[in-house]
Amino acid sequence: MDKIFNTQRLNIYGGAGMINKYVYMLREFNNADEHYIYKITKIINDKFPIKYECERCNCLIIPKDKNKKSLEKDHIKEIELTNNDVLYEIDNNEYMTIFRTFIDLYNTTIKVDKHTFINY
Repeated sequence: MDKIFNTQRLNIYGGAGMINKYVYMLREFNNADEHYIYKITKIINDKFPIKYECERCNCLIIPKDKNKKSLEKDHIKEIELTNNDVLYEIDNNEYMTIFRTFIDLYNTTIKVDKHTFINY
């Protein structure tokens, strides 16, 4: 897993080199962490806010409340990046490993460190 470094000047996230990449992305909120994996198929908007058309997109939402169960979203077709999104390029094997972990954690109260998936 390699972090994709982006700057306003270079705008790597909006470049054509992102097409066909598999990506892991973490979004942090006060009440939950959202972990995304997806393949970028098209760049809809190459200027901020950058927007991708994607396939094989899955999101595991892990609530910070220890009594709430995790949720999973799939069939997501578009992703619009926020200021705080950090992207990591992953290969197909890493995608499958993370996907299996999403399945194992879905609908459980198991909490994982927000950096768990970065270590794959």
